[in-house]
Amino acid sequence: MTKRNLNLFALFLLIYMSSCNTIDMETEIKSLMEVDTEFSDYSVEHGRNDAFLKYLDKEAVLITANAMPFEGYDQFKKLYEGDDQSYQLSWKPTKAFVSQSGDLGYTYGIYDLLVNETDMHSYGSYVSIWKKDDQGDWKLVMDLGNEGLGIKEN
Repeated sequence: MTKRNLNLFALFLLIYMSSCNTIDMETEIKSLMEVDTEFSDYSVEHGRNDAFLKYLDKEAVLITANAMPFEGYDQFKKLYEGDDQSYQLSWKPTKAFVSQSGDLGYTYGIYDLLVNETDMHSYGSYVSIWKKDDQGDWKLVMDLGNEGLGIKEN
């Protein structure tokens, strides 16, 4: 095989291999829904503070009502160093979307904030934006919540 033919073969092989790197969108969406559900389960089991610190990306942003955005893991560590045993935060993702590249996505759904002392539930909606880290794990990069879906006593 001549050098020219070898170069053409290598180019063809490179193009072929890059075209084979397609994302199975259904699998990626399912994976992201599972991670968001695991995140909620971890919050119920270990508390909201530990859950967020476990799933947050190092450059995450939290946007809440009437406050400046919290930016970066160090701010989150300060925010989440208090006691979170008086309530339980859980949520259920309704839907997920994943980018064509498979490394960025979002989930949204309904959250339930249970105040243990009064046994009252406060419901709201949320959007979580996720990206894959260097190991291929989904990490939370932005979280937004919206109160207002009602309060219910058990």
